[in-house]
Amino acid sequence: MPLETLDDQLNLASNLFDVKIELNSNYSNGTF
Repeated sequence: MPLETLDDQLNLASNLFDVKIELNSNYSNGTF
């Protein structure tokens, strides 16, 4: 597996994780 592909997958996973955290935070604050 090319390193570039692995790096892209890590970036995508990180972005999805950030979105999930943000959604959870909004939901907890009642702004969702």
